[in-house]
Amino acid sequence: MLIGSKNVSVMIGPYSRSHVMAAEFLGLPFLLTSEPEDDYFRKSSAVSVYPSMRIHFQIIGDLVRLKNWTSVAVLYDTNEG
Repeated sequence: MLIGSKNVSVMIGPYSRSHVMAAEFLGLPFLLTSEPEDDYFRKSSAVSVYPSMRIHFQIIGDLVRLKNWTSVAVLYDTNEG
């Protein structure tokens, strides 16, 4: 399926520099659903709808208080491992 042959108004998905570049080439806005891995997206028309780390930590704090937990561990992964 070719995007040009369909009625596509927006691209939505996880960050990928090649996806951002493709959206720009096609003249489409790109909504990022994951944290951008580099600053390339800042130079593009891509829009991040991924919550900031501040919001993530607020949510974790709210959950800890709601559940009356006395400790919590946050595990995460990066592309670097």
